[in-house]
Amino acid sequence: MAEDTDVYRRLQQHLDAMPVGFPATASGIELRILRRLFTPEEAEVALCLSAVPERPARIAGRARGRSKDEVQAALEAMADNCVCRQGKDLLGQPCGRGSGRRVCLMLGAVARKSIALGSAEAVSPEEALELLARAERDGLVVQPSNTRDPAFVCFCCPCCCGV
Repeated sequence: MAEDTDVYRRLQQHLDAMPVGFPATASGIELRILRRLFTPEEAEVALCLSAVPERPARIAGRARGRSKDEVQAALEAMADNCVCRQGKDLLGQPCGRGSGRRVCLMLGAVARKSIALGSAEAVSPEEALELLARAERDGLVVQPSNTRDPAFVCFCCPCCCGV
């Protein structure tokens, strides 16, 4: 179990360095959440992910000893809902700001890669504006990636997100 805890602690630290963050807690609840979301093998692959979508072959280059096919299989298993809201759902504390889980917009090359990889759906400009309007109605905070050329926009809430 100590080795298990080590991979999940390393994943927590990796996620905490991402734009939205995933901080450690005194209770260690973040490790329990990660254990529910990821197998140890998936956690090892997740340690090789960056904040932007990449092709499995590129990720495999950072995933020591894993083939492109192994990485792709793990990534497909991980593609799911907003990790913040899903974590709260697992704790029996669903988001109080709306029932939507599809709450992140990806832009430009990141959107194209995500769509090609099957982890995102294309949205029309009208649908993107509706997501923004829904976020405003639900009282969510618009959180773009902090770059000159934003790659994604998250809609964060005070009850689930660590921002």
